[in-house]
Amino acid sequence: MKVAGSKLQRNKFPGDECMRLESVTPAAAVPSTGARCSTTVISALRQGLLAIALLFTATLALAAPTTPTEDFTDNLDGTVNHRITGLTWMRCAMGMTWTGSTCTGTASTYTWDQATKLTANFAGKTDWRLPTVDELDGIVERQRSDGPSINSTIFPNTIAQHHWTASLDARNSSMTWIVRFDFGVVSTYPNRADMSHPYDNPHPYPIRLVRGGTPVSSSLFYTPNVHFVDNNDGTVTHLKTGLMWKRCSEGQSWNGSACTGNPGAYDWGTAINLTSSSAGYGDWRLPTVNELQTIVEYHTYGPAINTSIFPNTPGQIYGSDFWTASTFKMSSARQSWFVRFFDGLVDEDINGYFGGYVRLVRLGQFFSPRGFQSQTGVMPNTAITAEALRVVGIGRSTP
Repeated sequence: MKVAGSKLQRNKFPGDECMRLESVTPAAAVPSTGARCSTTVISALRQGLLAIALLFTATLALAAPTTPTEDFTDNLDGTVNHRITGLTWMRCAMGMTWTGSTCTGTASTYTWDQATKLTANFAGKTDWRLPTVDELDGIVERQRSDGPSINSTIFPNTIAQHHWTASLDARNSSMTWIVRFDFGVVSTYPNRADMSHPYDNPHPYPIRLVRGGTPVSSSLFYTPNVHFVDNNDGTVTHLKTGLMWKRCSEGQSWNGSACTGNPGAYDWGTAINLTSSSAGYGDWRLPTVNELQTIVEYHTYGPAINTSIFPNTPGQIYGSDFWTASTFKMSSARQSWFVRFFDGLVDEDINGYFGGYVRLVRLGQFFSPRGFQSQTGVMPNTAITAEALRVVGIGRSTP
């Protein structure tokens, strides 16, 4: 097909009279004889081309790293600032030494009790602490399937092993959330030797310290109501990220105060192509794994979500898995990440292997290309998630 002058030249098929480039051919030039140009057909063509473009953009975006080097600022003292969260991280695990260009030595390992009591005076700061599960999960590089699952330019010589977090399992205080940097999975593990089976006894693991943000506390929730703005249309805007979420799972209906009906279960191929026109927006999409993990409420379970904000979310132990748009290649199969909202586990499975639930997301009304500034003063100044920008093809946030 080629454009010559103001006419679109191509092989003739029924309805070809409707094929034109509107920016080239004026409306008055549409043929008035034979098949008439249907606005429905033109609209369908536009929608089809838009869908192809969005699919192509999303495919490129999903192949992009989740923790690119440009999302970090090197402080030239063995620490980096993560521009997406505002947190400051040690580049080396505890026990290793920063030489000015890399981490040397062997990472020390600790029991969980030891890890929670650990302090450090590093880079002129003394407020280093064990990260919470959502914080440590924020530096997982899920496009790496060969381990370690982390940006090795920013965090060199990281051991591909479980790392402790400060977050206890809401179901059982003898269990603590860990992040597996051999693979990227987020799960729980025994933190003390009082389990009934020998293989459940805890092991010492390495740790990476962080500063900034909010330390874990039994009185503080990860996703309190004040972190969300109710848009009064079945959606909420998350002040922490600037993302807008549908309050109901796909298949449910918002009746003004709750989600009614049963959520639909979808294979991943169907889930990734789901769309919606809710609240007058047409750019709803499947969230990335990092985005979906930001609404997990680790202080509760069954479901592990703020049910005041997201009512009637499936929370059973088997059957609360929500798909994400994030994939990676493992062996010969394409894998997809999911979040289990029974407890907050983050894991992967072969595309289409099981039916999962879906909660759609879009960029929120507070979006700014230069990041998100809290309107209420209760949240720190934080950039919008880079994953949101990549998936919709807008580009990376800037400082």
